[in-house]
Formats: sequence, structure tokens, C-alpha cells
Amino acid sequence: MKNTFILIVTTLFCSMAIAGNEINLKFDNVTGLLIKPDEQSLAKGLDADKRNRTDSALKHFTESAEYGNLVAMSMIGWHHLKNKEYIESMSWLQLIDGEKLPNKDHYNQMVEKLAAYLTAEEMQQVKERNNELMQTYGPVPTLLKRVDWKNNIRVTGSRNRGKIPLSTSYSLKGGIVIDGGNAKSQVDEFVYDYRFSDLDGRVVLGELEELDE
Repeated sequence: MKNTFILIVTTLFCSMAIAGNEINLKFDNVTGLLIKPDEQSLAKGLDADKRNRTDSALKHFTESAEYGNLVAMSMIGWHHLKNKEYIESMSWLQLIDGEKLPNKDHYNQMVEKLAAYLTAEEMQQVKERNNELMQTYGPVPTLLKRVDWKNNIRVTGSRNRGKIPLSTSYSLKGGIVIDGGNAKSQVDEFVYDYRFSDLDGRVVLGELEELDE
């Protein structure tokens, strides 16, 4: 069985000047868009996965999933599926709102096939495990994770964490200038209006051949 997960990741980025050891904001040099922490972890996970470093990949996917990243959750679910850990796989896949995926029909087909394969007792275990996962990876805890990330930002010129002065201005290598209002708007959008986008990735789900074995 072959799964292909494609992430559109821009490798050129610029770090904003940050005081101390607080959160380091990064922007794409070409587009000027904020490189979100979940996307950074996801990119590291995909790179480790490509190198067959499964433990490292799952570590980074888990970090990304804590912010609510759907592709990261899909990757975790797929790894468990590949290892024939069907209950754990289904528990992770049920965290995802398939309607937000660009290939929702294929995703729904996969989940339906996996659900049909599991027994009623196993599906009860899935429900219990999913409830546990929701405590960390559900909508509320992932929002709180993003809020915590924002609250640990400290930009030069601001005495308080989580504050981006409107007077702030940063020039990227691509010639784009990010002012404080732009940076604040992008951060707030990530934190409070988090949504699955094309930049997060396109999931292409493969056939569940092992379920037929």
C-alpha cells in the first residue's frame, strides 16, 4: 500500500528579531506569509518520514497536531494503520473533519472501510481512545495551544510577551516589508481563525490493502 502526502512548504524564510529565548516568528521571503509553528513541525516530520526515521517523524507530527494540524493527524493515523494498529489509527482519523480535506471523498471512503473492518467491541475502544485524544488534540485544547504560542512571542520594542507593536517593521530578503499591523493580523488569524488551507498540504489516501488480508 502506498500513501502519498504532499506538503507545499516554502523553504525560504526570514526570522524576525526577537529578544531573549521567546518564540521566533518566521515569514516567507517570497510571499511574506507567516510560517506557522504547526507547518514547521509538519515539514520536519515529513522530512524525517522520507528518511525512514519513524520515531522522529511521529514526534514532529504530534507536535504539529497539538496546534490542530489535520495533515499531521492524518500522518499519525496512517502510520498506525501501516503497523496494523487499527484501533489507534481509527482513533486519530476520527479527530479529523473530513469535510475540510481537499479529497474528502477518498478520506471518508478510507474511514468507512476501516470502521467496517473493526468489530463493535473494537469500535467502542476507538470511542474511548478518541475521547482521550480529544483532551489534547480537540478544538479547544488546540486553540489554547495556539494562544499559549502567541503569548510567548516577544518582539523587539515590546516589553510584554504576546504584543506586537504597530510601529514594528521588518524587511525580508525578498524585499517585502512586514509591519507590526501585518504581523499581528497574521498571528491572530493563525491563533483565532485557524483553518485547513492549501499550504497545510494535500492528503492523498491510498488503498487499504492490508484490511483485505
